[in-house]
Amino acid sequence: MRLLYGADEAVGAWVQSRIPSMPRLPVPYVGIGVIQGAQLVAGVLFHGYIPEFGAIEVSIAADTPRWISRNRVSLILGYPFRQLGCGRVGAAIMASNSRSIRLCEGLGFQREGLLRRGFGRDDAVVLGLLREDWERGRYGNVS
Repeated sequence: MRLLYGADEAVGAWVQSRIPSMPRLPVPYVGIGVIQGAQLVAGVLFHGYIPEFGAIEVSIAADTPRWISRNRVSLILGYPFRQLGCGRVGAAIMASNSRSIRLCEGLGFQREGLLRRGFGRDDAVVLGLLREDWERGRYGNVS
């Protein structure tokens, strides 16, 4: 598997088509894809960047859990922390989507709260990953 850069709109459309609760995002956003053979099997969107606060949001979709490797995750999360200099990456996930919540927690994100009816009738779990937690964690020290 390899990473796909520079295809923001294609990765964005792919990710948004797989997350039913996700509204259509206005450009700009940055999409990083994971390619297996000729197929996109995972995509990560960084959106809602606020440079003044050093904060950005992330949305992740995948057709297989096999896309996850220490090196790939380090490179992908290196974008907001290393390239943009962010201090925080946030995510909001439907409370019923326990698989995605576990994925983010496995990547080092911490639960920060619950937005009641954050997704219409469904609650949203808010998670965040701080730069210092990422650097100390499993995925921050990979070269």
